[in-house]
Amino acid sequence: MNILIFDSAINYLGDIPLDKSVTEFTWVEKSYELGEFSLIVEPTDETRETLISMLKKENIVYIGDSQSGIIKSDIKIFTDDGIEKFEIGGKMAEEYLSRRIIWGKVHYEGKHVDTAMREMVKNAVTDPSNANRKISTVQLGTDYSITDSVDYQDSYGNLLEDLYAIAKTTGYHFRLALD
Repeated sequence: MNILIFDSAINYLGDIPLDKSVTEFTWVEKSYELGEFSLIVEPTDETRETLISMLKKENIVYIGDSQSGIIKSDIKIFTDDGIEKFEIGGKMAEEYLSRRIIWGKVHYEGKHVDTAMREMVKNAVTDPSNANRKISTVQLGTDYSITDSVDYQDSYGNLLEDLYAIAKTTGYHFRLALD
């Protein structure tokens, strides 16, 4: 298995074989808050510059099965027992949603869970009234037609926090998948 690296526009940059240069890899997903990951690799003379260019803030780490994260830390270069190592850390891809707030007020009474959540993402991210707020790399995925309802309201809240609040209240989960 390889860890694939993409830039923020989802252009493929390269991969890191898990069985060769990775010495530590932690991937922690959480149901109702933002998960995180960390990665420590041992570069070789041949891979050193490539790794430095790939492991930059805002680049995307993809581990397969639509699971991805965003590098949030500068690369840390250190030596352990005479061996050079690179370390980075980041957050799950849902972090993109934390970059938007709800413009105005959302008020749902008895609205289907997925309809409410999809509407919030559409209005704040995929098709906002102000085109400058659009995150073009994010698209709505499959509509699962969940018929359970939710009562929720908020004004000018953080989109990701509001989505987690609805998810936690209803027992549903969501992910931002790299497809």
